[in-house]
Amino acid sequence: MRTWSFEDGTCTPLLTGTSHEGVVRSVHWSPDGRRLVSGSEDLTLRVWDSTTLASVLSIGSHADQVQAVRFAPDGASIASGGADKMLVLWDNGDIGNPVLRSASVHDGVSSIDWSPSGSHLVVAMLFLSPALNTIELFDATLSTGMSKSAAATDGYATGSSLWSVAFSPDGTRIASISYAGKQVSIYNANDLASGPLLSAELLGLGYVVKWSPDGSRLATGTTYAAGSKSFKLWRSSDMALLDSAMDDRTSSLAWSPDGRAPPHTPPYRTLLEPLPRASLLSSP
Repeated sequence: MRTWSFEDGTCTPLLTGTSHEGVVRSVHWSPDGRRLVSGSEDLTLRVWDSTTLASVLSIGSHADQVQAVRFAPDGASIASGGADKMLVLWDNGDIGNPVLRSASVHDGVSSIDWSPSGSHLVVAMLFLSPALNTIELFDATLSTGMSKSAAATDGYATGSSLWSVAFSPDGTRIASISYAGKQVSIYNANDLASGPLLSAELLGLGYVVKWSPDGSRLATGTTYAAGSKSFKLWRSSDMALLDSAMDDRTSSLAWSPDGRAPPHTPPYRTLLEPLPRASLLSSP
């Protein structure tokens, strides 16, 4: 795992952390920027000091690779989802007894996200049939466990996976992107069962979806397909396509804090305007 400087418009490696014994599948910054969490195929999570990339906490409780990790909005806890069909909530500060609560899901977890209030977790699933839920919403406020409060079955083709899911900044909507289903969708966060409010077709296989900080736009990344760019920018109110770029796969992206432009990979470049000073995080 590495941190990068992006101050002069180019990526320069800053620090490298090497404690994982398997491929790193997911990384996330703490809200205050002081820590990072990573999830790996070695079945563990690690929490890192972002100034040194020294490992300060190692957690191993998943029975299969850790696919997704996210700090809670207040930074006090960490959520992880694994290929072992488990969603786990961890105490960021308790090294001796870190597990707070857990819940089982229908299939391997591909992506998770917190609601802005920190009250709920949304989970996207891998390799599901249309008869099963592709998105599940959990109440994370219960002291004894996590209760599934809602679910959605969107009817994607058998064997399709949802690879990315995200709450809107105001917490009222949830976006998802389907891998083999080649579709990006927006749901009412308070009524998942009614299905998507809006959807748009993608020519490439879907990897990632991210809201702009103000919620007015969605950025998506896919594989490259003839006649279609892999990076797309959408207006979230009606899923109108605003812009597109990249003649190669876009598997990861992130918005700048002011929402002017999301850097995307490969390579790192901006679609709209030059970025302000920022830092990027990647896993080798």
